[in-house]
Amino acid sequence: MAQLLAPYHNGMRLGQGFNSYTQQICLDNAVLLNTAENRTKATDESTEVNLTGRPPWTKPQIVTYSSRFVDKLSDVTDSMNISGALSIQTATVGGKGSGSYVDSDKFKESDINFHLQVKVVNQIHKFDEYSLFNKIHTVRDADFPAVYGDTFISGWEEGGEFNAIISMKVTDKSKTFEVKASLEATLSLSGMKGGDLKVQFEMVKNNISKNTETTIAVNWSGGGSIKDPEEAWTMESMKKAAAAFPDLVAITPQRTYAILTKYIALESFQRQRANYSQLDYENAGIYTAALLDHYMDYKMMWKQLSQATYELEANRAKIDWAQLDEETSLLARINPLPDDDIGKKLSQSEGSAQDPFKPSFPGLIAARKICRIEMAKIVNEVDLVTRKPLTAQETIRDSYFLHPLIFKMLLPVSSGDAKATQSNHS
Repeated sequence: MAQLLAPYHNGMRLGQGFNSYTQQICLDNAVLLNTAENRTKATDESTEVNLTGRPPWTKPQIVTYSSRFVDKLSDVTDSMNISGALSIQTATVGGKGSGSYVDSDKFKESDINFHLQVKVVNQIHKFDEYSLFNKIHTVRDADFPAVYGDTFISGWEEGGEFNAIISMKVTDKSKTFEVKASLEATLSLSGMKGGDLKVQFEMVKNNISKNTETTIAVNWSGGGSIKDPEEAWTMESMKKAAAAFPDLVAITPQRTYAILTKYIALESFQRQRANYSQLDYENAGIYTAALLDHYMDYKMMWKQLSQATYELEANRAKIDWAQLDEETSLLARINPLPDDDIGKKLSQSEGSAQDPFKPSFPGLIAARKICRIEMAKIVNEVDLVTRKPLTAQETIRDSYFLHPLIFKMLLPVSSGDAKATQSNHS
């Protein structure tokens, strides 16, 4: 089984309870140091012991370099160990954590998205002494998941991580393949290490700058100052920083990830578990990734619907009915969630089949309402999976959501500039 990790932040403590699905901290001192004092002392609280002088389990520096085109935001969050559930609940990729630099709207609007990542592990600190489950007798069995989570923090990874998202809008769509080839050749591992940077970039820069509108977002931990603060992030500066990053992390590392251990791995927990209901999110990842991508699609369309309303009001646009085929009509169904009271209330006013929205202000307002309902249903679904992980394995759950691509096909379509149309008629 792969080691469970969560992006590090300053609120984390050894022995702290943690929910690996939502990546939220739970009870402090959920697991204590296994000392004679803690084994014999019945207490609900403990103080974390300073283990600064303890030699860590160390490995040589491990560097993992990856560069790839990404079509879905979940591809980015997965590679950065960012919780899809947290991203949905906060409507921001990564919540307030390390992934918040990702602009979901910019990502979705771009023709090309490229993710460059450099992961460096200097040391792994695993504190096996934290093995004494701290059972608080006043916590009811039913409340265990909310109080303790499903894991506890048992160590740290120390090193650094560099992430860059390059988002491009291609002005001449016929050049898309050419731009992608240039980008891949420049930012591949061989491109990073070989040849003269200046010569390579002069060749690629002309092709990219002529045909694209490019946005670069960079985030890193460890390595200290990896670039001159007065220098802008460009393709060249990003590539130089990524190439030099492992050496800088060797000098200035920091904690990058918390190592998580499941309670069921503790002998002391097995002896005390009573009727505690254990959470198991092993099979929730794929389902939550799909929910995240759908949520971000709806989030972008909410923004576009607001903009379309303003354009229509200012008489700068003209819209017509969407053309819907029979197959799409069969899929355009909105159903209430059967086991969620909030979801029922959100959906009860809607019929089982959704017609195309009228090309008018009322039509756009109705579209925004459905958009909001579907986003709220996704948030509620994540809350349900948090409480009942097996929900993620129920294939019937898909029928309770309107797929964002189907929703998009129900929207009124632009038929050109309204003022230009009026001029032509006159």
